[in-house]
Amino acid sequence: MVCPPFFEKAPSVAARPDGTVLFECLCNANPEPKITWKFKGNEITPDNRICMKIKKIVGKWAVTMTLKNPTQADQGY
Repeated sequence: MVCPPFFEKAPSVAARPDGTVLFECLCNANPEPKITWKFKGNEITPDNRICMKIKKIVGKWAVTMTLKNPTQADQGY
């Protein structure tokens, strides 16, 4: 039986000095979770501006999405 991942807290958001924006969350899951990032109800897919990574750290998964060169259109909920 595969259970959905348990998120320890809501994703954090950090603006970096180089202009990129980093979204990060930690979750407990077994096996490796499939995480879907959404913006305004639509699934976000990686491209030349968006990088998504998942990395195992001491029994947990660190899930990140990095947005390069954010624009006004990227603002919202």
